Amino acid sequence: MLARYYAYALLRLSGAISADAFLGVLQRKGHRALLSSILKEYQKLLEHEKNVEGVTIRLKDKSAFNQEKERIKKYEEALGFNAEKVKVIEDPSIVGGFIIESGEHEVDGSYRNALVTLFRKMMRVTI
Repeated sequence: MLARYYAYALLRLSGAISADAFLGVLQRKGHRALLSSILKEYQKLLEHEKNVEGVTIRLKDKSAFNQEKERIKKYEEALGFNAEKVKVIEDPSIVGGFIIESGEHEVDGSYRNALVTLFRKMMRVTI
């Protein structure tokens, strides 16, 4: 767990701290033995960052992003992305709401999807 914290700090400070300075911190704290674990965790974080860059949010227009922000936040942790750093695409075919696309996952939070689901439920009840 400690290696992950160091890896995260290293990722956030990349360019702001030299390798020698980072090694010095590890040496002073007595954590130099964690170096190989830190490298593994750093590589995992880099891979995760790369995957996050592949996340897109499709909305009717970009101004709708602020309106949908609270609903989008519900999916941030589950899909592992930061809504402020994703690619936002305008899609006029979306009546309202949003669609989040992340590699193998898609979350359809559009109004169309909600309306179709409601329609299907109503048809099952009336038949």
